[in-house]
Amino acid sequence: MKRITEASWSDRWTLLTAILAAGDIFIGLTSPLPGIRWPTLAGGLMVLAALWLATRSRPAALALLATGAVLPVATGWWSVVVPVTGILILLCGTQAIRTTTRTSPIPPSSQPSRPHAQEG
Repeated sequence: MKRITEASWSDRWTLLTAILAAGDIFIGLTSPLPGIRWPTLAGGLMVLAALWLATRSRPAALALLATGAVLPVATGWWSVVVPVTGILILLCGTQAIRTTTRTSPIPPSSQPSRPHAQEG
């Protein structure tokens, strides 16, 4: 039996959140009402941007995720699908951001090296 690692769980939460964001984008693209179309498209793109930003800054990624999830819900609250999608994006996206490993903004090769003390 294959063992599930922490990295694979992070990937699964990220993939699930990206699929939900793509659903928001699809809802925005197929909506005939401009009042729903643009906020839903913007919300889906903000969620995808939050997943990308999670490797740099978790607080900024969480703020962007919350804004991206709430924006479509604020305009399409009378539908069942949009609020449920927003709640799922918040739950799955928070897990995805929390389990994402952070990367240093400076690559290791360009960081200054410390001179080693010579033995004398």
